[in-house]
Amino acid sequence: MEKLWICLFAIFLFIVANAALRELQLEPEDTKFDHLTFTQFWAPEACRSIDPRCKFTNVSSDWTIHGLWPTMGNTHGPAHCTNESFNQSLLTADMLKFMDKYWITYVKYEPNPSFWEHEWIKHGTCAVDGDKTEFLNQKSYFQTTINLYNKYNISTILTKANIKPGMSRPLDDFLNAFKTSEIGKTVRLDCNGVFLLDVEICFNLSLQPIDCTSPTGCSSKKNVSYEPY
Repeated sequence: MEKLWICLFAIFLFIVANAALRELQLEPEDTKFDHLTFTQFWAPEACRSIDPRCKFTNVSSDWTIHGLWPTMGNTHGPAHCTNESFNQSLLTADMLKFMDKYWITYVKYEPNPSFWEHEWIKHGTCAVDGDKTEFLNQKSYFQTTINLYNKYNISTILTKANIKPGMSRPLDDFLNAFKTSEIGKTVRLDCNGVFLLDVEICFNLSLQPIDCTSPTGCSSKKNVSYEPY
């Protein structure tokens, strides 16, 4: 009889746990991912397109971080994997100074820390894995993202391929610029109409670049415009 009660209690706990996960839309299998997507905005176009109230004079004339996202297949997810809140005090002064310049919001009246909080809660909570030194905790998630930004400089990559702000070039020219760079893989581009908006670089779980497989968000039938500052 005791074994029966133990068994019934274990089943009860399983049911309760799964009910809680369903309420949070976090089924156990939904927290899995097979690679990471690192997305960067081209600041001038992001400013113009994301919020009409964005003041371009207050925006860095550079590529800026959107986020580092656990990804499964062609889906940017999982998301919202734990209830760990964002804690800015875990980040160093140097990290915050960098992020205030290169990890910025384009929504007027939204402070940068609100954007970081969003990225942490939606994506960072899924990336954290106690077995991976890059994502041991909240601080390492943000530091790893900063390191990737510094390592793969999109402005430098495009300039080496003679693609500069103010130019309009075929989509393949942009893709080849990344393939022949230190990335050496197919990236994914997004456009706002014909204007280049962001670039996604894909990484395996060891943070080595891999080919992105999601369809590009820019037309191959029209030149892609790399807006000036």
